[in-house]
Amino acid sequence: MPVLPTNLTGCGKGLFSCTAQYANDATSGLFWTLALLGFVVVIFLASQRFGTARSYGFASVVGMFGAVLFVLQDLMDWYVASIFILAGVLGFVVLIVNKS
Repeated sequence: MPVLPTNLTGCGKGLFSCTAQYANDATSGLFWTLALLGFVVVIFLASQRFGTARSYGFASVVGMFGAVLFVLQDLMDWYVASIFILAGVLGFVVLIVNKS
């Protein structure tokens, strides 16, 4: 279990990046995965008025881009992001098939 940080700006990346990395380390990488999953669920539920297929497609594509962004910032592992990427590709296919 990591100790509470005493100098968040001492990691050399800035306050937000150091805090984000600490939250990731303190929860063994689960914090940002659950944050992204919660964000995707909120987008899915908020866009239900456009139909289930469109709301799933939109939410999964946003989740895919979010997962790639988190991987590039080293806040999420690739094997977790690959699940979001596969769901995003499937959501993109659903959007193309169900366009009207």
